[in-house]
Amino acid sequence: MKQPKSDKALIGKIAIVASPLIPSGTVEADGEIYDAISQESNIESGRGVRAVGIKGSWLLVHLV
Repeated sequence: MKQPKSDKALIGKIAIVASPLIPSGTVEADGEIYDAISQESNIESGRGVRAVGIKGSWLLVHLV
């Protein structure tokens, strides 16, 4: 598992949910897997999400 870049380079990028976000799980962005937390309801695998922030080692995402 890769940790989000501290320079926030992922913010605004589109990722694909790799494991369901209930509300946490994993997403794939730029060919890497990241731990992520949905800022909304649960999101199933395969859906597109946008990275909106970083909290510790978690990528915060919203459904696209």
